Amino acid sequence: MIPERNLMATSGLDKEQQRTWISTITEMINEGPRMIRRLQKIRQARTAHPEPSRWNSRRRIELELLQLMHIYGR
Repeated sequence: MIPERNLMATSGLDKEQQRTWISTITEMINEGPRMIRRLQKIRQARTAHPEPSRWNSRRRIELELLQLMHIYGR
């Protein structure tokens, strides 16, 4: 953190709001790239245009089947 750019200190939030903010940011950091799914516009786009998700699901299933076939020698 850059002390002179401390958003928490200049936010005007009370202590409870700051704790909530810190908790949310920590969860997002721990979630990693998956946190992008939290964004409302991303969720709306996935709902409005489900075809890319279906395509990805089919490809993932195909890859998992190929891995299993490789593991079990078929």
